[in-house]
Amino acid sequence: MRELRFDGTFAGWRTVARAALGASLPPADVVWRTDDDAQSSLLACADDLVRASAATVAVPRAFFALAADVSCHRDASRWDTLYRALWRITHGERELLQVYVDDDVHRLFAMSKAVRREGHKLRAFVRFRRVEDDEGERYVAWFEPEQDVVEREAPFFARRFPAMRWSILTPRVAAHWDGASVRFLPGVPRACAPEGDALEALWRTYYASTFNPARPKPKMMRSEMPVRYWKYLPEASLIAPLLRDAPGRVRSMIAARGAAIPADLSRAIRADSPVVDAGISGARARSAAARMRSAEFGFPGGSCIDGANVLAGTASWTDPTMTAAGVFYPVDVRSAEGRLAYYASQHSLVEVDATYYAMPSARVAALWAERTPAGFVFDVKAHALMTGHATSVARLPADIREALPGALRGAREVRTRELPSELVNVIWERFLAALEPLRTAGKLGALLLQMPRDFTPSSANEAAIAALRERAGDEVCAVELRHASWVTDAARRERTLDLLRAHDLAFVMVDAPPGFETSMPAMTAVTSERLAMVRMHGRRRETWERPVEVVSERYRYLYDAAELTEWVPRIIDVAQRTQGVHVVMNNCHSNYGTCGVDEITAMLVEADAERRRMYRERRVIVD
Repeated sequence: MRELRFDGTFAGWRTVARAALGASLPPADVVWRTDDDAQSSLLACADDLVRASAATVAVPRAFFALAADVSCHRDASRWDTLYRALWRITHGERELLQVYVDDDVHRLFAMSKAVRREGHKLRAFVRFRRVEDDEGERYVAWFEPEQDVVEREAPFFARRFPAMRWSILTPRVAAHWDGASVRFLPGVPRACAPEGDALEALWRTYYASTFNPARPKPKMMRSEMPVRYWKYLPEASLIAPLLRDAPGRVRSMIAARGAAIPADLSRAIRADSPVVDAGISGARARSAAARMRSAEFGFPGGSCIDGANVLAGTASWTDPTMTAAGVFYPVDVRSAEGRLAYYASQHSLVEVDATYYAMPSARVAALWAERTPAGFVFDVKAHALMTGHATSVARLPADIREALPGALRGAREVRTRELPSELVNVIWERFLAALEPLRTAGKLGALLLQMPRDFTPSSANEAAIAALRERAGDEVCAVELRHASWVTDAARRERTLDLLRAHDLAFVMVDAPPGFETSMPAMTAVTSERLAMVRMHGRRRETWERPVEVVSERYRYLYDAAELTEWVPRIIDVAQRTQGVHVVMNNCHSNYGTCGVDEITAMLVEADAERRRMYRERRVIVD
């Protein structure tokens, strides 16, 4: 048995692990020891056998990304598990990380998810208090992370609060930002952190004003904001009285409007509205109607799977076939404000596709934020010129039209490649600035970057994808590739996914008519720890690549239960490996999309409950 000592950091372990591989030390013969007094990882390399090894090993990039996460976990066995997996990958099991049922892989992904989730909670639940020190104003927060995530999350706070001097204190380490760099010092006891400041009363007032008594969802609230974090949150003291008073507030609101509580019109409408048309068979329509009548819905807030919020919604709330009387909206809901408010009472996610055709405005984004309840999320599709498409010159803002090169001002359409880079920068900056009201309200989900159908693999296009992240800054972004050549070859597929992982861009998984070059195969992949996205386009083959007068005709497809069921285990799988999943039904003809949202959400809730029940039963048998 050989004891390998290192400094306890990921970089130190990586150096020693490479040397141990070169020395052909099997995992069973290695014991990993951290030594606080070690000079980096050189102590471990002092061993003659390991020091003499300078082998270069080819390891998938995904492993070291996973190992960087796992290194922040506090499980004492993490280094042994990492080395055992590394050994197996380099000794004949190259695809090991894709075998999620393997004990080592399952343990590593579980630790990685715990670290990423703890980092997310640190970002979400840190509350700074204002104090005065020798240099003036400083903002100090206390947190007790279950994993060692302070060092890896400090750059986020430096980017978010660059002009604010802040400190994050924990029992193990303290991070201090002075406006130029972050210093890490030993941890401190809880008594060193401030208890409160004058801003907390204002924050409680704001939190109470955003609480919607008609949609309290305490179970979902506790899932996203576990009780153990409440001690950091000044607003936590309001939760119990707000939940207690919610029914009375709803009755008061209804009485003030002079209206009775309406029946659940949406379920009646969805169950009884006709769905038979030229786009689907009579048998499929009758099956859908039966499912609508028998299904037990009631999950407008989506579902929560292993701590990941899984939200489902449609790619439009204003399609004419959807707004027709009695299809989805109650007959008395006719205004733009009323439709969005009603939609948001039924679902917690919508994708904004109008921004692909015309630049958004901050005024409209502010109205969207005002008309929807807390927790509602907007995914926003990037403008055509942001992703290399052609767009109508007439629909561009006047000042951008005037800034076009002279030869293009009279053109009918213009493409990104025809524009100077300075003008493309302006379009990006203006687009992102217009979303600020959604961002401020916490309602901006993902920026959807849908690439052109003729966007195929090449070095230039890989660079174009990297440039998207640079332009988008810290926004959560999802990239939808639309040419199958990006993933049909195994080596090309891995290169594509590695490219997206390297730039924290979520790979958009799609359901589309199979067999076309412009339809991506159905596959699952997680390339961003922040989000996974699924877009359901329907499977209408005859219109997939054919010009249509109305866009919704291409996606006029009603999914049956079996087709939706195919995606349930895939969604549960990716939910276990990321912080959230967005499922977008792009078949927005009539009520096809909204029915699909309800059905797949109910399926996910049922399947996850069954999965957890079986797990509990196995635990009982083992114990």
